[in-house]
Amino acid sequence: MSSVVRYVLIRTIIMIFGIIAVIVIIYRKKPIVRWDRYPKEKQTSVRKIAVKADRIIYVIMAAMALFMFVYGVIPAALDIPAAIKKEYKSISGTVVGWSLARKERRELRGVRIEDEKTKEIKYIYVVTYGIHQGDYMNVTYLPHTRVGLIEEHITYEE
Repeated sequence: MSSVVRYVLIRTIIMIFGIIAVIVIIYRKKPIVRWDRYPKEKQTSVRKIAVKADRIIYVIMAAMALFMFVYGVIPAALDIPAAIKKEYKSISGTVVGWSLARKERRELRGVRIEDEKTKEIKYIYVVTYGIHQGDYMNVTYLPHTRVGLIEEHITYEE
């Protein structure tokens, strides 16, 4: 499970650096769209459009930074106490949905698992090779980021 915690920590650090970079860019208010490179006779009209475009870009960047903070950094911060205390959640059941990524690469995949006890469907992220509908999985995961480690994987054979 330490590899999962390490992954979440590295991903969170990258997000924090990205958020800081966006804050610095917005705070400096340097123009992103360069209007001064146009000919002199077109600079006044281009400048008005460039200022509006800069504002729109800043708003989009701020929205993306806020999204990364709310859906990335906060859940990871809430998982730190659980990781320190080793209070992981576990789910076991059959796969009812999965991401259709390439089978030959080991990468992070989203998996929907129907819990065999409660019949509740949970969406968990795991690092693995191909997963198919009907496979039986036992996954231990962090409660807020829902990134987990596969403890048991039995492939469904038709």
